[in-house]
Amino acid sequence: MSTEQNGGPAAPRTLADDLRARSDGALAELLRARPDLLSPVPNDLTQLATRAGTRASVVRAVERLDRFALQTAEALAVSPDPCPYTTLAALLPGEEAAARLPRALETLRARALLWGDDERLRLVRTARELLAPTPASPSPTGLGPSLAEATSGVSGMSPGRVQEILETVGLPGTHDPVSALAALTSLFTDRERMAALLAQAPPESAAMLDKLTWGPPYGTVELDSPSAPVAWLLDHGLLVPTGAPRTVVLPREAALHLREGRAHRVLEPVPPAVEAHREYGAEAVDAAAAGQAYTALTTLEELLGNWEAEPPAVLRAGGLA
Repeated sequence: MSTEQNGGPAAPRTLADDLRARSDGALAELLRARPDLLSPVPNDLTQLATRAGTRASVVRAVERLDRFALQTAEALAVSPDPCPYTTLAALLPGEEAAARLPRALETLRARALLWGDDERLRLVRTARELLAPTPASPSPTGLGPSLAEATSGVSGMSPGRVQEILETVGLPGTHDPVSALAALTSLFTDRERMAALLAQAPPESAAMLDKLTWGPPYGTVELDSPSAPVAWLLDHGLLVPTGAPRTVVLPREAALHLREGRAHRVLEPVPPAVEAHREYGAEAVDAAAAGQAYTALTTLEELLGNWEAEPPAVLRAGGLA
């Protein structure tokens, strides 16, 4: 697949580089899709890229996406960064999704929410932060943090504890936490080995995993004295303490295995059919349009009257406050 940003000799390293490689027509399309980027007019493409990455602007752009483009962005937010096209396609399976995925990516690129070629798809950092899962704001996909994310920071997962989990699942010990997590992640992403591990789970433990599979991935347990089903899941790394009192999370890799690799429970690549619920005659439509036009003119007249009495301040960069 060809994209506009692949025309240069080297792959873009930043969104600004990506914008510099775009044609005038592509930049015009971006500004039509996100008119807030023009207020005030940016001095150069670097400033345009910076403004395109601000939270307020990204929120507006995300809110205007169609459903499947939004689901694509949500899948990218829980994917590796950068994400190969094949990895993303595996998260969004199905013939309809496969056929419409290129268009969804072009929509995200056109709105500067995505950059990079198909081998290194990069969601804009602010969009990733907005759509990625956190304890306070779960991902729309229902997925939780990756194993590495779940075991870092304040989670309380000590290096010794990770080594104990390796021993429990039958993996050899390692000399450092990074390689230990890599080994455990490799197990969780190996379909055959993961299936063999889950086949050993007690029925009560498997039932708990079923409840967390499609989200929310967080649960409340007694960590000081966990029940036997919970203890089995903790000992095998299938539940990880989050650091919050009595709270555990199902790592993303384990959830994806249970979902057979799907990022969403229900994909919506095809827009819903628009059905007419009521029909109106031409006279009723004309009367409603005239009423709205009158309201608009009245509002504008009132605004101009207020400005005449109290003129708005002029911004230093141009425009009105």
